[in-house]
Amino acid sequence: MSKMPVQKQHSDKLLDLKLQRKRASIRKINAETRKIKAEAKWLKKPATVAIQAHEGEIGDGG
Repeated sequence: MSKMPVQKQHSDKLLDLKLQRKRASIRKINAETRKIKAEAKWLKKPATVAIQAHEGEIGDGG
């Protein structure tokens, strides 16, 4: 058995819970960031290709 005072154990548990919550929210934010970056990459790629094709058409037509 642990020889720590009950009060100390309680505060440690609360601290652990706080840290767990913080880590969970960080993981959630990181996942959200990855999702947004992947989406931006996907959106950027076709847009860049479309813009280049469009610029090429303008150059050929003129």
